Amino acid sequence: MRHRAILLAYLGTIVLLWLTSFFSPGFLAGGHLRSLSVLAAFIGIVALGQTFVIHRGGNRSLGSWVLNSAAILMTLVAKGQNAPLLYAIPLILMAGALVGTINGAGVALFGVPRSS
Repeated sequence: MRHRAILLAYLGTIVLLWLTSFFSPGFLAGGHLRSLSVLAAFIGIVALGQTFVIHRGGNRSLGSWVLNSAAILMTLVAKGQNAPLLYAIPLILMAGALVGTINGAGVALFGVPRSS
């Protein structure tokens, strides 16, 4: 069977979801699954970016650090409210651009070795 590994992965996911819902009632509720999907999308975007880096010959493992730093900054700035998101999101994007620019300048201009 050619796609046996894929079938086993889906089967394993279904079993894990069922077991988790058995021990945690409400786990398979629509709202909770929607929340999990949103969180998984963020991780998927970071994984896609990391895949491009590896594909181009790099071996940088900064994706998880960037994701966690952005989450911490967003939590600190927004303080659980929606209104601060109007300025928090551009602020965090600018902070990420600044860190990326400094990192790129260090590698390109000053010969700082790439982190791996």
